[in-house]
Amino acid sequence: MTARWPILAALLATIVAGGLALFPPGPRLNFHSLADPHRADSWVPFRLTDSIVLIGTPGATPATPISLTPGPTTCPGNVCGVPVNAAAIPADDTSAVWAMEPVGRWLVSTRLAPVYLPDSLRLKTLAIEVADHRQEAINTIGSIAAGARALASGGGDAARSVDTVRAPALQLKLPITLDLAWLKKATGFTDLPDGSGWMAMARFTDDPPRSGFIPRRDIGRVHAAAVSSTCRPLTIKLSQDYGQSTALTFTVRVADPDWLTPTPLPSKGAVLFQPMCGADIQAEKSVTVGADALAQSFFAQVQAVRAAGSPLKK
Repeated sequence: MTARWPILAALLATIVAGGLALFPPGPRLNFHSLADPHRADSWVPFRLTDSIVLIGTPGATPATPISLTPGPTTCPGNVCGVPVNAAAIPADDTSAVWAMEPVGRWLVSTRLAPVYLPDSLRLKTLAIEVADHRQEAINTIGSIAAGARALASGGGDAARSVDTVRAPALQLKLPITLDLAWLKKATGFTDLPDGSGWMAMARFTDDPPRSGFIPRRDIGRVHAAAVSSTCRPLTIKLSQDYGQSTALTFTVRVADPDWLTPTPLPSKGAVLFQPMCGADIQAEKSVTVGADALAQSFFAQVQAVRAAGSPLKK
């Protein structure tokens, strides 16, 4: 019976080490709706970033590119006396709440530590750490086998993308706030919600699939990356006569939650989410257990098991 311990230890250590090829040690996630009936306490809830487009007169400081003081702007002589600005402001996408599930695999665990923006479910940072326990398992197997053998004989901020244009001879009730969801439906001139008689139409000027961005419906196919809303250029036109005369035209950069930008997950470190869209990786130096290290540990433990059952030569 005792002669089987070296064979058993070698077999178990080989299985553990062999898991490296089948289960790479990098972090893995599954994405779900938070309303999924199979949800677990380890899931990290989050919302994607949506956009509100704000149109108005210039603000007093760079931090407030649009003035929030209400009031009409009169444009006598077909020219307004002040410029009109447009800016996109980040906001929670209220259409869905998502959740990240850390996936544990073959003695490899992933830990997530989220930090949210104030009064929001939008992520500010996501700290990540992958713990690889395979080295410990090999050492434990070897120690147990060697011991047994010896006996027998473990807010967001406002976007800075602002375009300034000279307004034509029209009157506006400023400021105007338009949700991105509303603008997406305004593919032709549509009456503004404020009942002012003005109309707006909007059109994206990019091609997300061609650029390689991921449609939100495919979020479940992402496992090795964090996701954030994609920044997209949006052209907006305002008019009182369906665009028959000069219209105010703006191009703003908005965060579109219908298209996702993947950011690879570091084995140890954090993903820093930008206020509007996109993210940066802040990686920390981590100890990674490669195939060679696992193999050498395996060889050493087999030798220890073998030595524990061999009589010392005098």
